Amino acid sequence: MARSAVAVPIPEPWIDDWDYRKSHEIDGSVAGAQEDYQVKIRVNYGEGTYFEDNGMHNPFFDGDNPSSVYYNGKTYIVWQGGAGYDPFIASYDHSANTWSYRVQIASNPLSSDSHGVPTILIDDSGYIHIFYGSHVTNQKYAISDNPEDITGWTVQADPATMATYPKPVMMANGDIYLLLRKSTAAAGKHQEIYIRSDDGGASWGAENIIIEVDANTHAIYNYTPRVHGNNIHMIWRYHDGTDSENVYHAYLNTLDGHMYSMDGTDLGTSITKAEADANCLVADTGIYIPGHMALRLDGDGYPYIIYCVTSATGWDYNFTRWTGAAWTAVETITTTDHGNNGMDFIVHSATSITAFLIGDGGAGQGGDINEWSWNGVAWSEIKTILSEADSGRPLIHPEVVKDYDSELVLIFSQYGGVDVDSLELYAYNGTNFVPREDESVYCDENCRTDFGDVRFTESDKVTELEYWIQEKTDNDYAIFWVKVPSIPTDPDSATIYMYYGKADATTTESGADTWIDYEDWESYAVDAVLPLGEFEATDITEVCKIDDNRAFKGTKSLYLDDDSEINRNNITWNYPNKTSGGFRFLLALYQDTNYGDFSWIFHFYNSLDAGCITLRAEDDLTIVDYYAGGYHDTGFSMTEDIWEVLEICAVIDADTWDFAVSGEWAINRPKRENLDAFLYTVLNLAYAGGQFRGNLGACVIGKYIDPEPTHGSWGPEESH
Repeated sequence: MARSAVAVPIPEPWIDDWDYRKSHEIDGSVAGAQEDYQVKIRVNYGEGTYFEDNGMHNPFFDGDNPSSVYYNGKTYIVWQGGAGYDPFIASYDHSANTWSYRVQIASNPLSSDSHGVPTILIDDSGYIHIFYGSHVTNQKYAISDNPEDITGWTVQADPATMATYPKPVMMANGDIYLLLRKSTAAAGKHQEIYIRSDDGGASWGAENIIIEVDANTHAIYNYTPRVHGNNIHMIWRYHDGTDSENVYHAYLNTLDGHMYSMDGTDLGTSITKAEADANCLVADTGIYIPGHMALRLDGDGYPYIIYCVTSATGWDYNFTRWTGAAWTAVETITTTDHGNNGMDFIVHSATSITAFLIGDGGAGQGGDINEWSWNGVAWSEIKTILSEADSGRPLIHPEVVKDYDSELVLIFSQYGGVDVDSLELYAYNGTNFVPREDESVYCDENCRTDFGDVRFTESDKVTELEYWIQEKTDNDYAIFWVKVPSIPTDPDSATIYMYYGKADATTTESGADTWIDYEDWESYAVDAVLPLGEFEATDITEVCKIDDNRAFKGTKSLYLDDDSEINRNNITWNYPNKTSGGFRFLLALYQDTNYGDFSWIFHFYNSLDAGCITLRAEDDLTIVDYYAGGYHDTGFSMTEDIWEVLEICAVIDADTWDFAVSGEWAINRPKRENLDAFLYTVLNLAYAGGQFRGNLGACVIGKYIDPEPTHGSWGPEESH
């Protein structure tokens, strides 16, 4: 049985022997106050890196911009994630140093296609606008239900058709301009247009072509528009259906709706290819092919451009800028190994630039994320921010946060290719990463390599908390389970502290035997434990695994041979007394190929007068909804050579037992004082014919509260 959390005040001087600490806030429980709440914490020896890990294919993309923006104390980031390439969002609170949980905004209609990367705009009222899910299809669009709130979204009418690469900007008067590529057909002309909304996205005006192409299959690739005053600056390359050519620049004057070159030439409402060659040419790439490119403006509104282009030996990053009279001679910064690698940079002044470029990694798209600097005369490499080798995947698409705050300057991601998911997303402040630290905390190599100096306290920073190390790898990570004496009812919260940084400290963990709050599995009431037959213990372990946030406590499994017989009351499961928290119980059955289809009958006794039992199969077949007191039989058939997993879920609060079916509440019934007799009477196993052959296994997993209290991020490292 578990012990209560240690709550003995320790003399304050002990804290002074530890060099560092971090704090962690746990929101109050919606399910009601919790005692001895078990918190799973991954403690990492080194520095934290990613803030999310559900990116898909290309989580960010230069052609869909921006993916991030700072607004009123928070940085908001959108990306393409999950198995469906769906738009997601998270925010970072700069004052609290915490990340929100990610939220899925909507569903992406595209499949196995990364072009639908979401872009973000926040209007003057704080409403968040997201454009996503287009590739020569309808442009998808959603707006937050409330200002500065990512938790609720309403999908809007599609503002455009046959669209690709949305790039929203907002002018000083509040008008929203959406630049995108408009196609006449899948194999038609692909031209750059804009549409405008002067009512916060409620309606959109006419489509206005601003950059034309000459023929079908020709296309414009327009990148990273930037606003200065009333002008929207843009850069693009022209694709003739076979290859791309040249780098162009122009700006849209939103007062008269005309396009202009940097020398002031009025090009009318749209630019033809001939007009672009004559007036807007930044770099004639000749026989070489341009790739991705990035645009920034200085305080005078002069453009600075970095772009990828092939060379005699591979791909180069080239740089040029507008001096006020002309474009400077193109300068090669460094090499890269793919034209889609992307880049971004910050113009501090006319003689100071910080650039984020992708260095050569493995062959193909992506590589290392490197920082470069320009002093007005020459470029120099400063450092590698993160290497492909350290990340484990190629890194791609660095983007400087729009209107960034110094606490979070840059985002980038891993690259995975078509239908590759679980990609990591990174945020960086110019010196360190800004990782998510809700159930992970990073010691920045300031703790012992064996984690023996890690301690946890209550909010008083004195009372030490009991903990258990479930697993660890020295110099890498350790999984801690920490007992917090009480989690209050929402909206109150609890704070814990982690201390580390004492070279001679050794672990004081309590040990697994006193930690896990479950009966010894030898309490099975079986006539005999027969040897394992058709499966290994690891098989049942995988069947029983719910997710990484549940403590796991052993399994019991047996093989039933031809002569075995189980009758009523031969196998029972006993649980300890419990008045709060809950449990999740799985029974895993396997029907052997040798014996054909099979019928099971569940015979159970419910000692309560009211119904209180939910039993469902893995395929969501409800075998038992609930029954009132007394004995009951129910059954189902199994097909040979498959596993069937049956589940009982319960959550207990101060007043009721709530039993769940497929995650939804089924019933509310009066609370029992404990669970001691509950499962003893719930489930006895019998075979309809009195004899059966097959495999049987069961497991129980950790304290289950629904909904679980949510966790804030770990705060910054503090010396004391």
